[in-house]
Amino acid sequence: MRWKARAVLLIGSAIVASLVGLLALHDCCDLFAHRLCCITAVELTSASHRERACRQFGLCRDEAAVPFLVRALADLDWRVAMAAADSLEAIGERSVVPELIRMTTDPRSENGREFAVVTLGGLGDPAAVPALIAALGDPDVLVRRNAANALGRLRPSGAVGPLLAALADPAFGYRSCAALALGKIGDDRAFEPLAAFLETESDQHQASGAAEGLGHLGDRRAVPILLRFAHDPRLYVAMHAVESLGELGDPGAVDPLCALIDDRSASADVQMRAVIALGRLGDPRGLPTLLRVGGKYGHYPVFARGRLGDPSVRPQLIGLLLSDTGWLRAEAAAALGRCGTAADLPLLRAALADIEVDVRTAATQAIRAIEGRASAVDKR
Repeated sequence: MRWKARAVLLIGSAIVASLVGLLALHDCCDLFAHRLCCITAVELTSASHRERACRQFGLCRDEAAVPFLVRALADLDWRVAMAAADSLEAIGERSVVPELIRMTTDPRSENGREFAVVTLGGLGDPAAVPALIAALGDPDVLVRRNAANALGRLRPSGAVGPLLAALADPAFGYRSCAALALGKIGDDRAFEPLAAFLETESDQHQASGAAEGLGHLGDRRAVPILLRFAHDPRLYVAMHAVESLGELGDPGAVDPLCALIDDRSASADVQMRAVIALGRLGDPRGLPTLLRVGGKYGHYPVFARGRLGDPSVRPQLIGLLLSDTGWLRAEAAAALGRCGTAADLPLLRAALADIEVDVRTAATQAIRAIEGRASAVDKR
């Protein structure tokens, strides 16, 4: 009898896997069949099938799937748990927040605690802040790191003190998460500790978090510090210092960034970030350097030129907006916001339904920018 039961289970799993694959191609047109298939996959099949089922629930924004997804946060396979967290964020059902808060203290499941924290950050409910601050003291460093990341997304000023204390935590990867979260929260109290941390931290992965955090903090006192660290021999520190210069928007960084791009001794990875930073600064003085770069750094010069208002890259940006890759779509939408015209609005409006939140956000901002320019012209 055992072999018969195993055979039935294997056949059922194969059928469910086939159905999940087929449903992925049909935009969830039959919601009942979709639910039946995915629930069966969540309950019975291999980790890869459970992961696909969880992601399908998110693609269809199926609120009925929320209880299954919450349970999947404690799955022993982290990929399944991550898929469940992503889908819960996509669905956006905040009624599960109390249950997620309870899960953050469950000693039986490290995965459950970790991905409950991830999901709380994605849902953005302020009621989760005390639990997330408490999770900064969790014995599992992965929980602590994700709690810091979640607080960076929610940006509560009450988390500044605990995150500053976390800069002294010896666990690998945690200090950089805390530094980045402090930058995202944007509290002025974090500037001097982050600057000091960048100056004194020897590990490049931890120091790079401080360099990135200073960019998010938005305090231009960091510009001379970051210009110096843009030439740091530690690759990740230099890359994040350059990226942060783009975030801060100080026009004084344009000429040094152009010089960095032209410096033959500089790392290509750092130079690529300098190209991106020039685009984010939005200063037309960077355009001649970007034109000289050509296609050396893939799509990045196209995005940067678009952000500087160069209309000649519009056809390339429109093509990238239709890409299968989310971050390419997001960058293309953002660049069209600076160089696009009213003719691009239908595609950008279609992007408002994109599965990726970054694409939707970039498209929304681009539409406002293009419509704002058109309105200003009409008033003249």
